[in-house]
Amino acid sequence: MSNKLRVFVSSTMADLANERDAVCRQLRDFNFDPVNAEGWLPTGVDTWTKIEREIESSHVFLLILGERYGWIPTEGPQSDSRRSATHLEYRAAKNLDVPILVFPKKLGYSSERDSRDAQLRDAFREEASAWAGGQFVREFYLASDLAISAGNALVEVLTNEFLKEKIRQRAGDAARSRRKMEQDQGTRPEGAGMVIPPRLAEIVSSRRAVLFAGAGISWSGGMPSQAVFSQHLARVLLKRQPDYSVSPAASELKAIATDVQASTSRAVLLEEIGRVLNPPQGLHATLAHERAVCLFDLIITTNWDRLFEDAASACNQRFDVVTCEISAPLSKRSIVKLHGSYADPESLLATEVEVFTMDSKRPRLWEAVREIIRSRPLIVVGSSLRDPSVIRLFAEARPTDFGYFLARSSFEANAARVRKWNFECVSGEVEAFFAALTASVNGGADWAAGAEPVNAQS
Repeated sequence: MSNKLRVFVSSTMADLANERDAVCRQLRDFNFDPVNAEGWLPTGVDTWTKIEREIESSHVFLLILGERYGWIPTEGPQSDSRRSATHLEYRAAKNLDVPILVFPKKLGYSSERDSRDAQLRDAFREEASAWAGGQFVREFYLASDLAISAGNALVEVLTNEFLKEKIRQRAGDAARSRRKMEQDQGTRPEGAGMVIPPRLAEIVSSRRAVLFAGAGISWSGGMPSQAVFSQHLARVLLKRQPDYSVSPAASELKAIATDVQASTSRAVLLEEIGRVLNPPQGLHATLAHERAVCLFDLIITTNWDRLFEDAASACNQRFDVVTCEISAPLSKRSIVKLHGSYADPESLLATEVEVFTMDSKRPRLWEAVREIIRSRPLIVVGSSLRDPSVIRLFAEARPTDFGYFLARSSFEANAARVRKWNFECVSGEVEAFFAALTASVNGGADWAAGAEPVNAQS
């Protein structure tokens, strides 16, 4: 089950289609899970039960108010309330104490004012805005304005201690509701329909393969995307320098981290990174992490989180964890954190200079990783291989062994780009890939969390 921040998007449908689309795009860019009621049916007894469960399973309720009050159910559950579907959703979120963000669209001079729908609309707007006390109300005019405002508000949710605490208090209930929905709906087995190339299964089974993992493997565990880190750090600077902007040519997160450290201190930079690395719904190792620590003896990652370490502990797998320069060869079972770990703040590489000069700061680790990439088959998961420091590492190593690159989409450009490093593209999602790979390596069976795999090496 995904542990992403779930945001229920509530509004009238037809008149706010563009706004809903803009908000959902922004949510996905942040690696949040947008939950909407596009499937709301005018009739149907079970519909309201489903909507209530979706709201209960969400961490945040985002309310968009437009020019219409909206459709009022005339039969079925809640029809006697004489409230619109959107109003009912809002009341349900309020009763569940889900944090509510309110975004009223500015009404034009030509907007209807005297009709019954307009009167109900205005009363609902006043109710929602008064309850929020203005603290979480942001007016907008264009869909693009709304996407920016919603993004800023959700970054604040991740970093505002009051809001984070509210989400933490009900995170357990939200997870239980989500789990119950998935059980009722019946989910397709993970990995179903995904074909693992025989050669890929063979090199993983032989224990020669090395996993190279990027941020994508942590997304289901609740990790916000790089865009959230960038936006939060930019907000930190904007409070001090209202005219601050990032050069389009810069590597955005590293550039902003550089500016934060230069304008404040390294301690402030680490503190602000830590706020985002501690999302209110928590970060949890996924089945992909657990399967990975059972399948691979050597894991190289650019991630700052501890999800691989947590998975190793849960699965009784022993690894050495490397976060900085080495004084001896890497052990056979190692988790190598190329950019450091937030658990060891001094090891963290975040600014442009820190990342791009890693070879001079950690020459023995750089050389050890370069030799691994050069001589052993790699399985790349959750990484685009577009980070300049990673490109440089692979360019210097010039891999000679055959490897695989997991891509969410089978674009020819992806295949052509990684072919120079002897990678073959495999299309699929991270969780499905590890489920199918585990079954292929283990003769069709899977390993439960905490169980030793058949051919694990200690």
